[in-house]
Formats: sequence, structure tokens, C-alpha cells
Amino acid sequence: MRRKSYCVNFPVTLAEALGVVKGEDFEWTVEDKNTVVLTRAKARPTRKLKSVSR
Repeated sequence: MRRKSYCVNFPVTLAEALGVVKGEDFEWTVEDKNTVVLTRAKARPTRKLKSVSR
């Protein structure tokens, strides 16, 4: 059985802030009629911060 899918467009500034890549899969969870949670289907590795040497 094939599930229906929908495409969603993000504003460029939001997509860049989240590091979204074209074609990346997300999962939606409906918590209630006013809240929808968007989660990456495949978690991205966290970015390590550079340490500042003194």
C-alpha cells in the first residue's frame, strides 16, 4: 500500500537556518488541532563547535 505524500515549501531563511537539504525527508506528528511537530526522518549529526585557543 502506498502512502500519500505532500510537498511543503519553506521560506529560504527558515530552510537555511535549519540546514534543510532539497529532497530531505521529514515526519509530521499531529499533537492536537493547533500543534504539528516536524522531525527529520534521518537525524543529522550535531556540529562540533571550534574551541578558541588562548
